[in-house]
Parts: sequence; structure tokens; C-alpha cells
Amino acid sequence: MADNTTLDSGSSGNTIRTLEDGSSIHWPVGVVAYATSVGTPDVLSIPTAAALADDTSNPTTLLQGSCILVYDGTTWDRARGDATDGLLVNLGGNNDITGTVTANLGATDNAVLDSIVTNTTGLAGTVSGSELQVDVVASLPAGTNAIGKLAANSGVDIGDVDVISVTPGTGASNLGKQEDSAHTSGDVGVMGLAVRNDTLSARATTDGDYAPLQVDASGALYVQQGSALDVSAATVTVANGGTFAVQVDSALPAGTNAIGKLAANSGVDIGDVDVISVTPGTGASNLGKAEDAAHSSGDVGVMGLAVRNDTLAALATTDGDYAPLQVNATGAIYVQEGSALDVSAATVTVANGGTFAVQVDAALPSGTNAIGKLAANSGVDIGDVTINNASLAVTSASALDVSGATVMVDLGANNDVVASGDVAHDSADSGNPVKLGAVALAHGASPTAVAASDRTQLYANRDGILWTIAGHPNIVTTEFAFTSAQTNQALVSVTAGTKIVVTNVAATTDSDTSVNVGVRVGFAAATLSAASTSGVPGIVLSHAGISPGSGYNRGGGSSVLGVGADGEDLRLTSEAATDGSLRILVSYFEIES
Repeated sequence: MADNTTLDSGSSGNTIRTLEDGSSIHWPVGVVAYATSVGTPDVLSIPTAAALADDTSNPTTLLQGSCILVYDGTTWDRARGDATDGLLVNLGGNNDITGTVTANLGATDNAVLDSIVTNTTGLAGTVSGSELQVDVVASLPAGTNAIGKLAANSGVDIGDVDVISVTPGTGASNLGKQEDSAHTSGDVGVMGLAVRNDTLSARATTDGDYAPLQVDASGALYVQQGSALDVSAATVTVANGGTFAVQVDSALPAGTNAIGKLAANSGVDIGDVDVISVTPGTGASNLGKAEDAAHSSGDVGVMGLAVRNDTLAALATTDGDYAPLQVNATGAIYVQEGSALDVSAATVTVANGGTFAVQVDAALPSGTNAIGKLAANSGVDIGDVTINNASLAVTSASALDVSGATVMVDLGANNDVVASGDVAHDSADSGNPVKLGAVALAHGASPTAVAASDRTQLYANRDGILWTIAGHPNIVTTEFAFTSAQTNQALVSVTAGTKIVVTNVAATTDSDTSVNVGVRVGFAAATLSAASTSGVPGIVLSHAGISPGSGYNRGGGSSVLGVGADGEDLRLTSEAATDGSLRILVSYFEIES
């Protein structure tokens, strides 16, 4: 703890700064004083030691520490070293010394170096890379020693060598062979190569140039390909094998020898042959048959073919051209299709089978025979039938289908139709009822009025419920009680696709109520429309103030009082029934929108 201590306090001595060491002993604090001029000296306090750091700027105050600092041109850094090598000196990436290094050598050392320089100066121009070059400036002396052993130096490049002449030799192992010498198995020679060329073409640029032999894809040598092979000056012997094309330049000499055996050469193409005439013969195995000759089983002939044409059309271009017979998809031959078949000059006999269309050109003769049996031909369309003053009995289990047809029924003088049920009154129910239909009418829509005494339709809603003055068969009545004020309180809620139909609504207050209560009931999705001088829709009950013990009622429950819009709720807004209660009674039913 630092304190100020007064020396010689009885004589008004000076005060100095001291430091107590904790045992009541005061130690003077040392300072360094200097003066820049005569007067009061400046005092430098020794600063508290701080951690040493690199990149320290030039100090403006006294630093306390011990280290070697080096200046890098901008900041001061601590010099680095280690326990083994001491101060480290950066000599470069590999700690190698680059540049010029001056060493002070003695006289003896300098003399040795000078001698080395003198003796090696002449070698400077003989070194290329890592090799010493030797120039031979005169002819080598004569001798028989080999300059290197080529056999032992196989693969060594001895430079360019001019070979003036080669004597290949003619022995079995030499490349050369003597003219007219006999061939011996295993003889050595140079194989003559050829160029494969699947499509023969020139390989030499100019007439007279060297060109290689050429072979096709199978290795066969091309020989004067593209023109006739001239063998006019040679005798060509053809062995009895392979194929050899013979050009006949003149007519064959007359003779009776057969050129080949056609029977033995079945399937051989002998080229085009003009057959001047053919006599087919008329025997059983011949193609020809004599006119009016009797048929025999197994006779040979030529089948007459026809063209299948599902839709008959002309196959010959011009009138008078040859055309094939035509058949339909089942193979039946077309006979004068498209026009009437003229059989006026023939007698047509129809067997009692199949179907034959008969055209009646005049009225049928009178008679009592039935034309077909209608009972046996159930389902056959017999055309339009007019029933006059008779009953039509339908005994089929299915309905009588007269769609697409005009049915004319003569009902007599009164045109009356009597529909009689098949179950008597007060008998057990059975069978199917006679249904009555009605026109669907949406809620909120009005039917079109008709004139008095006119016939009108029955109307029902879209659920099939008949519209009547009596109301709806599923009316719901609900009561609500409130004591506090209500704002847009939902009484009946529905979702989209449904509407509320109100037939009766009543609001009453009990006798304990001490104030008049205003009430409004109507349809709204969220908020009832405010009362307005121009009128607002959707309100089914409204009263400005129902007095205590009284009420207000609208609708009798059997007629429609109001219909809300799609998804609208029935809501209540009312004042508080102070000291009493407000009762709301609603009768309604729901319908699809």
C-alpha cells in the first residue's frame, strides 16, 4: 500500500512517497528525474512490467523488459532463438547463403586457388551439360582395332552411315536367291506385301510412279480389275472345277449335242428364254384340258385366282383393260355388284333355305295366310303400325321401346285414357306404384304464373319435397334465453351449400325485467346489417324495445317467413334484459342451396 511519509514532521519537513511492505515498514519509491530547463524537474515513473509482444511500434514511454529487439522497417520484433542453437539467423529457404561472400584467406590458400583456375580455364569450352566434348582434328591412325564392339554395343546409336553396296548372298539363310535355283523348305527371303483396298483405287499419284500391289478384303490380288483380262497371246487351260466365264463371239457350230443336262441342272438360271409356242397337252397330268371332256378326280390344271377387295372398286385403269376377278372378305365373288342382277331371261329356283330378298312391284294378292309369324319373330322391326280402335296388349317383361318412332293411337270419340290400378282399395299393397313427377324449384324462386283455368305443374324443391302451403315436414323449433346484451350472436349455424328457412320467430321478456329490450333477428354470415331508412334485407324480427313481461311474434310456423343466403347463420343482436331475461323462440328448417 503506497503512502506519503513526512520526514522530520516536527520541523515541517518534506513529504516523500513510500511503499508499505505489510509489516508497517515504509520503503521509498524510486523515481528517475530529469530537467529540460531550470525549474521543476520532470519525474519518470518506472512502469509496471507488461507481456512482451512483436510488432511493437516505436515507444513513446519507457518500456520495462529485457530482450533483443530488431527493427523490420515498420515495427520492433523480438529476436528469435532456441536452447540448442541460440540466436537464429534466416539464411533463406534452405538456410543456404546466396549472393557474394567475402572470405579472408591466407597467401597459401590464394595461390592454390589461382593454380586451379589456370589449369582448368581451357576446359570451359569443352563441356556441354554434363558431357566432355572431344574434337578430332586429324585422321585417326591406321590400325585394326575396333572403335567399340558393335555386337557388344547393340542398340548404341553410331550416327548416320552410308552403305555404298550390299551383297545379300544366295544361301538358304541369305535374303538373296539366285535365278533359276530350286526352292528349299525354310529358305529365308523378304515377304512381298500388298495393300488391302476393298474398293480398288489408284495408290500412285502419277503414271510411272511406284505403286504397291493391292488385295481385296479376302486377300485376293487384284489383276487388271475393271477391264477384260487379255489372254489372247496365251494358252489358257481350265481344269474341271470352279467357274470360268466364256465369251462366245460367234454362233455355236451346228450339232445335236446337249449343252448341259437341264434335268440334272434343276434350279440353274439359264437366262431369258423365248418360248415360241407351248402345247400343254390334254391328259390328266397336263395343264391343258380338251373342251367338253369329262372331269376326272385328280386332274391337273391352273387355279384361277381372284383379288380380295372388301369394298368393290375398279382395278383396271381404262375400259377394255384386263382386270382380275374380285371377292369379298369371305371369298364370295362379286357378281354385277352395285346394280340389279338381271335374271329376266332365266328361271331362278330358290331352295327352302337361307335368305332371299324379294322385291314386290305390285300389291300382294288378297288372302288370309300370315306373312311370317310375328310371335316367332320377336324383336323384328316390322315398321310403323297404326292401331285403330283396338287394345294393344304388351306381355313382355320389359318396357315397350318406342323411342325414335311416332306412335299413333286412336282413342275414340272422347280421346279418353283410363288408367286402372291393379290393387283395390283397402287391399294389401303390391306391385309398382304410378309415380307423379314435379318440377324442381329452387328456394327463393317463384314459379311462372299461368292463366286461370289453365293446367299447371306441381312444384317441389330440389330435394323432391312438394311445395305446399302447409310448410315443411322437418321443422325444428328451438328456444334461447339471454340476460346480457348480445351482438351478432349465432342462433342457428350452417355451412356452405345449406340455407336456413325461418317459419316463425318470437321474442319475449319476463316481468322481472326492469327496462325495455330492443331485439333484432336476421340472417348474416358475421354481422347483421344496421337499420336504415332505405331498408336492409335479411331481418326476420325487429323491435325497438319490448316492455317487461311482454313479447313480439312473427310467422305462424306453416309458411316461410324468410330464407337466408347460402351459408348464412341466423343471428341475434339485443339489449341487456336488466333484472330479468330475454327469450327467443325460432321455428326453421334447412335446405340445400
